[in-house]
Amino acid sequence: MRRLATTLGILGATLTLAVALPASAQAATGDLSLNGEHFTNPSGCLKIADNGNPIAVIRNYTDAGVIAFSGEDCTGSIVKLVNPGATEPLVGAKSVYVPE
Repeated sequence: MRRLATTLGILGATLTLAVALPASAQAATGDLSLNGEHFTNPSGCLKIADNGNPIAVIRNYTDAGVIAFSGEDCTGSIVKLVNPGATEPLVGAKSVYVPE
């Protein structure tokens, strides 16, 4: 039952993020930092550099929500949804997707 609640929560959060994101054809505006690696106006799937620590840090100073995934190339399970302006630890994330 707990697993079902977790899955439904993640699905609900994903749906909320998908509806809340603007349907534009341009990259997010602003800066994104993944374990100290900086991206300006990022878009698409970005790999999180392996620094030997299972916990990555994301600083999302863009105008778009970012989805963190457990696998490389934005595959696997959703680890966390990171809202614009947030700084979050990411446990077990290997890639993030920034809506294009």
